[in-house]
Amino acid sequence: MIDVTESSSHSVAGFEVVTRAEGTVLRVSGELDRPAAARLIGQLQVEVDLQPTALLVDLEDVGFCCAPGFAALLDAGGHAHECGVPFAIVSSQRAVLRPFEKLGLGRVLRLHRDREQAWRWLTEVAEPARS
Repeated sequence: MIDVTESSSHSVAGFEVVTRAEGTVLRVSGELDRPAAARLIGQLQVEVDLQPTALLVDLEDVGFCCAPGFAALLDAGGHAHECGVPFAIVSSQRAVLRPFEKLGLGRVLRLHRDREQAWRWLTEVAEPARS
């Protein structure tokens, strides 16, 4: 497990990477503002390049997500697809759900409202890739 927390004068964003048998979880907490989004891009790139069985971005503890945060998720989703890494996001937070829905991101990214559902989907998607 890797825990990286950075604070700026306005917000605190934390990232935690947990490797499980089913895949890798990148937990994000706090406010996903512009500086945190820049760090998220780099962290997601690293995680996808490690070729996990699956990658779940957990935004359950995110209270704010700016446009660059959503752009980072879009880029990572595309990169994961190119690399054959099943990719999903989990959040039930209004700060994530509302802009996600308004921007129509569900057309290109898979968002689940609970972790169990996300892992079930990722496991189903990853299974054919292992065969």
